Amino acid sequence: MEPSMFKSVGTFRAMEYLDSLKTPDGRTPVILEWLAEDLRDHKDLLAKQLTKLKNFRRIVLSVLGLMIKGDKRYSHNATYIMAALSETDSVKEEIFTVQNDIVSFWDTSHPKNLLALINCVIHNGDDQCVLNVLALLGNLLKESDGITWLLSNSEMYLSDLLDDVISLVSMGSVSANSNAALIIARVCSVEKGRSLVCCHQFFDQLISHLIFSLESSNKEVVQNVAYALAQLCVSRLVCKVVTNTQWATNMVEILIKLLASHHDSIIINSCNALTSLASSEEGFNLLNNIQDIENMLSSIVQMLDSSADNKEIGSAAVRFLRSFVKHQSGRLRICQSKNLCLLLTHYESSFSNIPDAIKHEIVSLNQQLAFLSQPDPPTLVVQGARSILVKCMCQEDATYELWQGTTLLHNGQEDSHLVEGLQPFTEYSFRLRLLYDSDRSPFSAVVTARTFEEEPGECLLVSAKPISCHQIQISWDAPHCINGILKEYRVYRNDCMVTATAENSVIVSGLKPQRRYKLEVSCVNGCYEGPKVVVKSTTFSEVYNATSRPSVVVMSDQEAFVTWQKPLRLLGKLVRYELIVNSRVVYSGIDTKYTVKNLTAEETYEFMIAVVSTEITARSEIVLRKTLKQQTKPSKQNFQRRIKKNSLHSSLQDLHSTLHNSTNNLNGSTADLFSSDCNRQSPDHVSGHMMQSLLEQYSNDLSQSTPDISTPTSVRDQVRSPLLPKRTYDKKKMLVTQRLHQKSLHSSMSFSSSCQQREKRSSEFISYSLPVNSCKPISGHKK
Repeated sequence: MEPSMFKSVGTFRAMEYLDSLKTPDGRTPVILEWLAEDLRDHKDLLAKQLTKLKNFRRIVLSVLGLMIKGDKRYSHNATYIMAALSETDSVKEEIFTVQNDIVSFWDTSHPKNLLALINCVIHNGDDQCVLNVLALLGNLLKESDGITWLLSNSEMYLSDLLDDVISLVSMGSVSANSNAALIIARVCSVEKGRSLVCCHQFFDQLISHLIFSLESSNKEVVQNVAYALAQLCVSRLVCKVVTNTQWATNMVEILIKLLASHHDSIIINSCNALTSLASSEEGFNLLNNIQDIENMLSSIVQMLDSSADNKEIGSAAVRFLRSFVKHQSGRLRICQSKNLCLLLTHYESSFSNIPDAIKHEIVSLNQQLAFLSQPDPPTLVVQGARSILVKCMCQEDATYELWQGTTLLHNGQEDSHLVEGLQPFTEYSFRLRLLYDSDRSPFSAVVTARTFEEEPGECLLVSAKPISCHQIQISWDAPHCINGILKEYRVYRNDCMVTATAENSVIVSGLKPQRRYKLEVSCVNGCYEGPKVVVKSTTFSEVYNATSRPSVVVMSDQEAFVTWQKPLRLLGKLVRYELIVNSRVVYSGIDTKYTVKNLTAEETYEFMIAVVSTEITARSEIVLRKTLKQQTKPSKQNFQRRIKKNSLHSSLQDLHSTLHNSTNNLNGSTADLFSSDCNRQSPDHVSGHMMQSLLEQYSNDLSQSTPDISTPTSVRDQVRSPLLPKRTYDKKKMLVTQRLHQKSLHSSMSFSSSCQQREKRSSEFISYSLPVNSCKPISGHKK
């Protein structure tokens, strides 16, 4: 492909050529020329596109290698291309990456270090190459990473570079002089670089050449030289060297003239150079002894007007003034100038066009200019909830300013001032400052006071609704102004206080059903009670959602069994029942029984049932129950005794049932026997014979129906019961058995006696026909 086509088809073809280049040929200068021209026209866009190429690293190495070719066609364009590309961060990072890997395929004598390559170009190149390579180095040192890279090289390379740069400051062309001064300034921005420059053998010549360069007609040279002097004079050692030179006064006068320049960068760098001089004692003495000091201070103060347009100009002016007034003679000089004090006071009170950061700097500067001693803090006397009396000890012929925070409250010579229109129970801070002629003292220490409490406002959104036939719930919101510390809310019923609470809701109990009540609520702070807010509500009738008191059976030291009845009339649809124990809901559901567990032994609990429907929530009366004493864990022997006792209890119940059934069967059998024998025997004979038969049959039935009481008969025998000793157990068993026998015999004897009486009264009847399991006579019999 012909070189003349590269510009028409774009720069990427040139990049492909440089990537595949191994030995420069006749096409190489043309390729570099087209690339340089494209960079002049579209530098940012081209640099962005070049960094996206896969082989961009190879291209950077190729251009760096072409920088030291002896042919100007190579070196001029190559140095310009690298200087232009180094202005972008992405290319700068790529240069730092390859700086120790410079390709040497052009010549075996090529340097392989980037700093050595730059030194080689400065030594052997012409003015245009030197200018471009200084621009490349200046761009690399713009960030802290570049300065770190430069200072990390060997001392030999650094010494060679400083030799060349310092010589270029004094002997180079205008553009080279400007770039060399910029490199010196950026090297001196860190302490290590500043030390290297100060210790250089040609340091005195450097200072003199920088001072002479301040009078250059080139703005870029003046800007960079002032920047270099500002960075150098930060060191106290440099200040001593500068003030001892014969051109020191001339330098200060030139810097003062530059403050009136129309170039913002020159103004900022010149002011920074003067600030660096004022920071040391030697530099301040040099500034304070020049004849044009008043014009200098006036020019710097007037620079604050430009802070609205350029914040850096205002910041530079404030930094100089603060450095200048740190010295007592400097503070005196500014205070003696009424114009300067008035200007600073004007800038402090007029904050419309000044940025906030500069505003705070001016306030701090004015405090430094105050000569009066700091006054004692004022005395505060709280007069009430909305006023405070401020007393101060004023000096003779002096006035004072009373400030509340950042607000000026009073300016006068009175020794007291009443501050009114304050808010109740609010903390306020005050400070004061004395004024004497044009002098102002520093602010006193800040003192605070709190106003008294006042009557609180009304409670908001007060509402009352019935929740049962005996309870009404009243709720409210806190007032807008409590005017103190909230102590409590008070609830009244019919002008009598019912309760006091810190919550925003309370339930009034002990009311009568279907009765209208007037309730009131008020807010109370530490000293006053607010107005009462009245609300009225009517309790429900007893028929709505009424439920009886819950039945509570204490089962043990940790459990209680609770049952309750359903309401007779329900307002709305039933949602759930709630079992409330000590104001805490432990059960929520539709069952009417529940076992409460995990209770504490020997503790009294409040049990209450709440019936929740879609319309209202009704609550039952409270039932108090105390849990049992804590029981110890029974041993294995005691546990077996309990099982036997439970078995005995169940067996005795079964025995009683069996005996009852046997008695009924025996009565029926006796009646049948009696009716069958009455046809064959006389009444006397029947009664005696029947009595003996009945006793024998009863004894047999009793022996057959008596269960074995030593074994359990049902699951309920496992219920826990108090333990009984064995002797007591046997004794009770015998007594119960005897009583059951006696009861059965008594029933039989009574039956026999009644039969004999019937025989006597009804001798006219031949026979009896008794129904089964009944001892009543048949129908038709009359007494």
